[in-house]
Amino acid sequence: MFNIFKKKKNEDSSSPALEDWLKAKEHYETGDYSTALSLLVGGFRKDIYYTPLYELSSKCLDKMGGKDESILFKNAIGALNASTFQQLGNHFYQVEHYPLTEIFLEESFKTNKDAEVGHNLAVAYARRFDTKKAQETLEIIRNKFDFWTYWFYVKMKILNNDKSNLEQSIKELEDAFDPNSNDENLIIPKQKVKELRESFERLQLVNQPEQKIRDWQFIQYGTLIMDFFYAEDQYVAGGRHVASWGNNEFIKDILHVLSNILKEKGIEKIVHANNNDSRIIGTALSKISNIPIEEYRPTNGYRNSLMLVSDSSGFNEFNNIEIINNQNITFSFNHNWLQTNYICPDIIGLMSQSYTYPWNGGNFKMNEDGTTSRTEPDQREDELIADEIAATELKGKVTIDAFYDSVKNDLKMNQIQGHRYNFMIESPVPGSYFGSN
Repeated sequence: MFNIFKKKKNEDSSSPALEDWLKAKEHYETGDYSTALSLLVGGFRKDIYYTPLYELSSKCLDKMGGKDESILFKNAIGALNASTFQQLGNHFYQVEHYPLTEIFLEESFKTNKDAEVGHNLAVAYARRFDTKKAQETLEIIRNKFDFWTYWFYVKMKILNNDKSNLEQSIKELEDAFDPNSNDENLIIPKQKVKELRESFERLQLVNQPEQKIRDWQFIQYGTLIMDFFYAEDQYVAGGRHVASWGNNEFIKDILHVLSNILKEKGIEKIVHANNNDSRIIGTALSKISNIPIEEYRPTNGYRNSLMLVSDSSGFNEFNNIEIINNQNITFSFNHNWLQTNYICPDIIGLMSQSYTYPWNGGNFKMNEDGTTSRTEPDQREDELIADEIAATELKGKVTIDAFYDSVKNDLKMNQIQGHRYNFMIESPVPGSYFGSN
């Protein structure tokens, strides 16, 4: 009898999720399934027990070819409980849809303090930039920690500048390994513990970290960032860009400052990734700095070289780029802060969610009649575009933040050996996902 009454409640038209469901239904009926699903996420956040949300989600996913996910939602309708929410939450954790991960695992965790649920929920919080909630969640399951959950908990303590017992915790992780062991399965765990140690040491160099990506990107990765975006009247993303459209003036400013760094470092060659954007950026830098350039070849050995990519994902094609050696340094003009990456570069031009280079078109322009339109892709040869960038008048807006003077010796670009670690999304610096829930 109680189940019957609960079902009626779930389908009650007074549900706070009703409005989201109605809007989603309108988009579904016009064939806009993606927008419908986005609206349904907001509905789940308001009322996770409102069954029409599951029915419509199942239909949308079925239309979009997501058969397995469609079945998950369809099967959930008759069993909205902790186990079902765990199944849904873990699925969306695996596909890195963190808004839905949070929604479903939060509800499951209320009555099911399972270690896996707690770990995955904490990761989802952290990758939505709520590291404090991630740490609080992990503290609830402290007596159930395995190695990786404890490792992530210590990482959250670092990101929250919580130094209580931090040295002891890192030491415990370090002591978990036999120093004389040659077990290859321990290579990555040892490496990740060393990453925590390095981050902790950099944290101690910054007396009072600000809520800026400048401070925390250094603490997490030892990276130098060249340009920051701040809005005067509101907080955006702690110095990170959101969606940005490039222009030759800004690109020239970045490359001019980078050129001065390369001269100080004694860099003798620029090696660019094998894609159009990297080729143009690298060629322009070569003209500005008078340093020779070549395209990356995996069979070549490089020394005293700048390894350059237009976007950090380009480093995926570089062999052994995670190893710091041979006086090589890494540079990415743009670094997407919503995507995990194989490495975090030593030097970053700017961090954005989306960056459009001027030669790729798509930027807004004002027409003579007062209307606006989009620019077309530049069809000229890469060399001519690079020539134009190099010849652009300097605006002088980009300078190296004075913050880096006090931590100069601990920047990755100034290390002669060591490791470049994976870039992960989690950060204590808040920032919204552009155009998402």
